[in-house]
Amino acid sequence: MSEERVTGFVGRLRRLGVTEVVTVVSDFSYDGGRAALLAHASTSTDRIDAVFCANDQLALGALDACRFDLKLAVPDDISIVGFDDVAEASRPAYQLTTVRQQIEELAAQTIR
Repeated sequence: MSEERVTGFVGRLRRLGVTEVVTVVSDFSYDGGRAALLAHASTSTDRIDAVFCANDQLALGALDACRFDLKLAVPDDISIVGFDDVAEASRPAYQLTTVRQQIEELAAQTIR
């Protein structure tokens, strides 16, 4: 499923004219998101404008890496988007931009 999310997101960016997209692989955890963002930032000299994470836990970890380790302001210095719209995403400490899945619609399509 994460491959489909990334493929769809990257495909749309390319159709919009964005040609430089870096993909980083991690597990689906908060710690994985934080570690992946820090590892990429430590090996790249390119400025990171935005991060799309295949789930919200990754995004929350990446967001904290930006704020606490890299001293970047989100969303002023960098944009972070998650996927799934978990409860933590709307907490005041995060206010994460996230993609909400329409679970009922997905279930109905599956049954059809």
